[in-house]
Amino acid sequence: MTSETSTTDTAGARRKVNWAAGVTAFAALLSATAAMLTAAAGVWRPPVPIPVPRVSITWVGPSPVAAQQAQPAASATPAAVLSPSPTPSAAGRASTTYHADWSSGMDGWVGVAQWKTIPGALISDGSSRLPQFQATRGANSVQPPQQPSASDYAVEARIQIVDPTVSGCYVDLQVRVETEGDGTWRHGYTLGFAQGVGAVVGRFAQAGGWTSIKQTSFSPGSDWHTYRAEVKQNQLTLKIDGSTVLVATDNNYLGPGQVGIQNSYCQVQVSGFDVTPL
Repeated sequence: MTSETSTTDTAGARRKVNWAAGVTAFAALLSATAAMLTAAAGVWRPPVPIPVPRVSITWVGPSPVAAQQAQPAASATPAAVLSPSPTPSAAGRASTTYHADWSSGMDGWVGVAQWKTIPGALISDGSSRLPQFQATRGANSVQPPQQPSASDYAVEARIQIVDPTVSGCYVDLQVRVETEGDGTWRHGYTLGFAQGVGAVVGRFAQAGGWTSIKQTSFSPGSDWHTYRAEVKQNQLTLKIDGSTVLVATDNNYLGPGQVGIQNSYCQVQVSGFDVTPL
């Protein structure tokens, strides 16, 4: 009996020793942990904030506002004034350019009886029945009241030939026409249309009658056409509807002369007539 009691007591004492040892070890662990934390707390410090330096800006020159105020206002650049280039003979153009006005009659035009007017147009019945060389006597023509003041000019007329197929029909613009001898004869140039010939540039004078200088085929039909006769120095140019159809050279008549229209054998209507210096 004594032996069993002793064994039990010894086991209980051993359990007590083991528990006490466990508590002691745990306590030591806690103590070590606390020591580590304490040590760590001694080493760690909260981060120190880095001071941000303040930057101050000092203007060396005037401030932008002051500079803008101090800057003188830009002076306005005057607009360029374009002077028109002088146009040749522009000064005398207003007084020498002629425009016919048949709205109220002949407007000062004079000529043979076949020439008449209707409101806005000059017309011819073609009844003179005279060949072109009769231009030397002015027997088939009509002239405006104004004479060119210079030798170089253009005569332009809008003309319709009512019956262009009639044999002998012609209609011409007359330029540089002047009287000669006792004043019953004339000389000058004609530029226009002659039936059976076409477009033609001719010359007429007392001794020579009428002479074709240059000609080319052209058929006007019964349509309206714009005929333009240009004389410049010794060159004669015929344009029809803006196209140059004949250019001729002749040295006979270089003065300004008179201008006009001649026609015979066929009826014509003229709705415009202008003289312009070149």
